[in-house]
Amino acid sequence: MAPLTELGSLSEGDALITSVVNCLTSFLSGFVIFTVLGYMAEMRDIDIEEVAKDKGPSLLFITYPEAIANMVGSTFFSIAFFLMMIALGLDSTFGGLEAIITALVDEYPQTLTKRRELLVLVLVVGCFLGSLATLTQGGAYVIKLLEEFGANCSVLAVVFLEAIAVSWFYD
Repeated sequence: MAPLTELGSLSEGDALITSVVNCLTSFLSGFVIFTVLGYMAEMRDIDIEEVAKDKGPSLLFITYPEAIANMVGSTFFSIAFFLMMIALGLDSTFGGLEAIITALVDEYPQTLTKRRELLVLVLVVGCFLGSLATLTQGGAYVIKLLEEFGANCSVLAVVFLEAIAVSWFYD
């Protein structure tokens, strides 16, 4: 990997480092999660598909703690698991925000380079305010709505249009 001075601006280097760390963290968490699922399937003597039939928050907050509670050294593994989940959430958030910050700073360098901290503050406060709805008593329903209707077709359409735009302009 090239030093940060060869990558151009510091924000490009930050985005590259954040993206690599985000991918490695997700890869490592996949190993941990599927190891726990395999352990639960072996413990219950059933197929993995039956263990993982629950999706979303119930899998994270009910199924995995049940599996970890039955392991030797369950206290250590439960602390490690939930620290990993917090780190994974923060890591994914940092990766997405750094991509937005870098794109905006590269698009408007004369105004945003000097005010990068203010831009980060505005984006983080916006994300915080947007996520407050998930912390209320109806938050589980908001999450369910976002899972069911918020990400399927719209994300697929955006990615498809981005692929067309990139192939059109860089051809």
